[in-house]
Amino acid sequence: MFEVYTVFILVIVTLGTAWGAYQRNDAFHPLVYLMPMMGYLYVLEPVTLLWGGELSDHFTDSELAYVQGYNLACVAAVAGGVLVGDKGLRRDASNVSRFALNLTPHRRRLLRRMAWVIGGLGFLVFVIGILYVGGFTEAFGTSKGGGWAPTGYLRDLKLLVIPGIVLLYMSQRGKPWSLTSSGLLVLFSIPLAARAFLATSRGWLFMGVIAVVGGWYLVRTRRPGLWTVLVGGVMVWILMLVLVTYRGQIYIGSDFFSGERPPVTEMVDKALDRVGQGGRGQTFVYGTYATLLAWEESDIYWGARYLAYTVIRPIPSRVWPTKYTDMGVSGIRYNAGTMGEERAGAIYESLPPGQYPGFAGDLFVEFAWGGVLAALLFGWLYGTVWRRRLVEGGLWTVVYLGLFAMSVFAVMQTLAAAFIARALIVSVPPALLWRFWMNGERRVRGRRKAPAAP
Repeated sequence: MFEVYTVFILVIVTLGTAWGAYQRNDAFHPLVYLMPMMGYLYVLEPVTLLWGGELSDHFTDSELAYVQGYNLACVAAVAGGVLVGDKGLRRDASNVSRFALNLTPHRRRLLRRMAWVIGGLGFLVFVIGILYVGGFTEAFGTSKGGGWAPTGYLRDLKLLVIPGIVLLYMSQRGKPWSLTSSGLLVLFSIPLAARAFLATSRGWLFMGVIAVVGGWYLVRTRRPGLWTVLVGGVMVWILMLVLVTYRGQIYIGSDFFSGERPPVTEMVDKALDRVGQGGRGQTFVYGTYATLLAWEESDIYWGARYLAYTVIRPIPSRVWPTKYTDMGVSGIRYNAGTMGEERAGAIYESLPPGQYPGFAGDLFVEFAWGGVLAALLFGWLYGTVWRRRLVEGGLWTVVYLGLFAMSVFAVMQTLAAAFIARALIVSVPPALLWRFWMNGERRVRGRRKAPAAP
């Protein structure tokens, strides 16, 4: 049954991608990027491992069938949720959003100011984190380097450069680019590029490409073709594999930057070989272990871990040092609680630290088979925001770009630790500023136009 379920996933991924690109007429429709990522995780990886005989080293046929059946249900739920959320809307390149129709010079100035504030804050947090560890060389002078801050939420505030970029694009829509605007774009891109290429972060590379390239398309009526998106996505994926393969060799002062690195073809070949390596550090293998452990032990969080990451995590540990223990989720300090030492015990030993189970595995650990409903809601969120962006635009464009950029964390890592907090960071501050600035400006204008009382 494992092979049958895998074929069904492949069918959903293929049809979903084509449906989003052609029936919805948008190469940036949620199905166009969510489905291929799920296809990589639940089709390409397991099939490669199956052909190499790797899966039988870890799991029985019944275990594989159980987990892949759950994965199939989650993938189908995401696709269905997107289609429910988009309500059958088809993008028309001749139409523009309500906000774009009313993009006055004054609104352009407000958008530019918001870009300065939001993107500037993100860049400032990046600089403060670098200074905190002693400077740029100290921050990126070791593998997986970067700045630092006392709390995870504060460290992630540098992600505000992403909404800063799309706000800048929106302010420049239909206008020639000035030297100042180009400088701002470069400035806001520095944290993304530094984390991608010096700290070898695959997620930050993906976010950077989506923010800079995807953001430019989103605020315009133009779209790249499906094959352009797919080929570009494959190239980014290969670059991501290269970064993680040579992660230990890429940092300021390393031989990698002194001309002693391997040829490009050799790096790509070695990176692609990783897909078929079935160690416990491989996402599909690890996710299957995490699902089986939660199933066998009936050890489900039932939402407590998600609550801890969204509500409890921002509280500094100095203020509440036992916060995770008090919440009953002390294991989240190890592999985001998906299969830490406290949960696994002697059942699955030698688990690699810093590993994530992927979308479906994370949902099973949290909700068991209720994760299928959570997957449906996840897809509905993406479909709804995509539709609102097309019809209304404005703030919905900013929110959609943030969700687009964060999708790699949701699918390839976890919703709890990697997606929810980051999605809130790139959405809530711009929404608050928009409400009290853009909407406040309209209220002031409305009062000015109101007739005087007789």
